[in-house]
Amino acid sequence: MNPVFVSDKLRRAVRWCCSWEGFLVWGFIPYALSLGPFFWSWYGAIFELRSAWWLGAYVPLQVQIWLCPIYGDLLDWYLHWWITS
Repeated sequence: MNPVFVSDKLRRAVRWCCSWEGFLVWGFIPYALSLGPFFWSWYGAIFELRSAWWLGAYVPLQVQIWLCPIYGDLLDWYLHWWITS
């Protein structure tokens, strides 16, 4: 493979990762995965009216799920895996 082509491809990938779109994607993954350990706190805030802080912390995740339902399916799978393991 041509080294110039590989270098250009790598440069474009790095540029994308450093862009605001890349930041949103790479920042969203740990944020979404953080719901696993805090699921019961979030659940308690919704159904037992405990701390409102948990509701506010995960509102952006709920909006993302409403905008793109495939994320909701992935998050359901992840939470089911987190709770049962």
